[in-house]
Amino acid sequence: MSFAKSTGKGVLLNLVIRPGSNCTGLTRIQDGQLHVDVNAVPEKNKANKEVIRFISTLLKVDKSSVSIVSGLKSRNKIVMVRDETDGERIEKVVLQDLDGR
Repeated sequence: MSFAKSTGKGVLLNLVIRPGSNCTGLTRIQDGQLHVDVNAVPEKNKANKEVIRFISTLLKVDKSSVSIVSGLKSRNKIVMVRDETDGERIEKVVLQDLDGR
């Protein structure tokens, strides 16, 4: 099962977030979920903002194209990348980032 699912509006990403980490970055893909460490704390929406910043930077899209559609107060999140239709492109970018670590 893939962590990226193409829809008519964009691509949904199934994420597991670990806030309060030493640095922000991808850690692994497991059970159809992309695991992301975030160096922001889960207070006052700081970790959510860091997730959006990181995903937009990784995928080279505007921050306004990335939104959390599920899991605002959970470590398990569904993130929408609007105006992106190629889930396979996203998977390739993620795999390249993980291989480079």
